[in-house]
Amino acid sequence: MTKPTSAVKRRYNEKAYDRIEISVPKGQKEIIKAHAEAQGESTTAFIQRAIETAMRIDSLTPIIEPNVWEAAQAKMRKSQQSEQPPAPLGYKWQDGKLVIDEETAEEVRNRFNKWIDSK
Repeated sequence: MTKPTSAVKRRYNEKAYDRIEISVPKGQKEIIKAHAEAQGESTTAFIQRAIETAMRIDSLTPIIEPNVWEAAQAKMRKSQQSEQPPAPLGYKWQDGKLVIDEETAEEVRNRFNKWIDSK
């Protein structure tokens, strides 16, 4: 059995996949890649999982108490003004590392449990 040529692979990929190109601030690509590797997955697999997770969380927003949602949004806006990328909900930056933020981690757990219960 012969190996497929680059042209054959390219044609297959064009038929089987949609491509999305994203831009991230300088330096963030390496952070994303390192995080993905630490999770044992490719950068593409990590980004796909992150998108899927965000879409699941977004579908929960109507059942989240408005004050909790507004606080999370305010936190995101504040961190966007800093040099570091925003910390995911349930985490915070501490000494240049992401650590669990106990103040919001419970809300993340509650959202996830509500989503699980809705299935």
